[in-house]
Amino acid sequence: MSASRAAEQILTACQGGDAEVYITNLLNPPVLAAQLAPALTTEVLSLVNRLLPSFGGIGRQSRRGYESESAISRSPLTALAKFAARRNNEMRPRTA
Repeated sequence: MSASRAAEQILTACQGGDAEVYITNLLNPPVLAAQLAPALTTEVLSLVNRLLPSFGGIGRQSRRGYESESAISRSPLTALAKFAARRNNEMRPRTA
């Protein structure tokens, strides 16, 4: 979704006095499900969370996103995210 479309949804919600804003598009079924059936969506996602693997690799240590790599990190599936990260200057290590 483009930033301008997301901003439009946020501004519309603010003008309407909405307490929450769901940035939606047709490719984000969990957000649509949460709008239509929030309690059911919470229960289903809780079940999915229990099925996910436990901590591995570095355990509970924290790392920055750019320090994380996986099998699909360098694939066409992540090209748009990498482009946006470079455009927003999010690729370099931050100093403390």
